[in-house]
Amino acid sequence: MKDTNAPTNAVVGLTSAQILAESPRRTGLFIRNLSNHTIAIAFGNDAVIGSGINLLKDESFSMGAYDFSTAAVNAIADFAGCNISIQEFVLE
Repeated sequence: MKDTNAPTNAVVGLTSAQILAESPRRTGLFIRNLSNHTIAIAFGNDAVIGSGINLLKDESFSMGAYDFSTAAVNAIADFAGCNISIQEFVLE
């Protein structure tokens, strides 16, 4: 059975920072770029603009039960103060 953590927002800046902790209970994840700038995300490593998963304005990233990572999620933006929304799904 799945349980859903409460949705949250994070502010991403010019330095790679953790937006979600490692979670062995994670079964899915949805992240949307709410800013007008590019945001990159990475799992278990520093995020780098132009490398890996990059989200342009209003783009989103999702992973489900068969293509997910339980590693910590890091993000970086090409402009300071960029907002993203996060919805994590975890095992009960």
